[in-house]
Amino acid sequence: MIALFLLTIEEPEAADRAALLYRTYRQQLFCAANSILHNEYDAEDAVGDAFESFIRLRRWPENDKGAYALLVTIVKRRAVDICRKNSRKPAGSDLQADKNSPDQISEHTDLLALAEAIAKLPDHLRNTLIKHVAEGYTTAEIAQMYGIKQDSVQKRIKKAKALLKAMLQEDTDR
Repeated sequence: MIALFLLTIEEPEAADRAALLYRTYRQQLFCAANSILHNEYDAEDAVGDAFESFIRLRRWPENDKGAYALLVTIVKRRAVDICRKNSRKPAGSDLQADKNSPDQISEHTDLLALAEAIAKLPDHLRNTLIKHVAEGYTTAEIAQMYGIKQDSVQKRIKKAKALLKAMLQEDTDR
């Protein structure tokens, strides 16, 4: 399935990088998803969905560490979504649930909208937000990395979140 999404990438370098990221991090992402879901099939789905969303982003973090952090965030959120969905199922429900149920489409669309909104952020805001939220760096550490003041990092994070909120609100208003 991932191979089909790789074919949608127009630039050969980007397709090669996405394939390399998949091969390199698939097992670690599976372990992260499986630690939340405790179900190998659902964990595989979470990893596949995460890579689909990642591939659809227009811009990726410049380095592999940033890309991995974004992938981990997407996988964990997808795993939590799957876990919530599974907890709402009545006991003994059909194991062959419709893959195109409205709930699943809505969850996928929400995650995709978030990923697209993150990709639209200006580089300095996106990179700062990813370092803080996905990679877990403190504002002091980020300030030191970029050679800026800690309050500037906090302002970037606040502005990035406000822009994301506005973009996502705009999408829901349409």
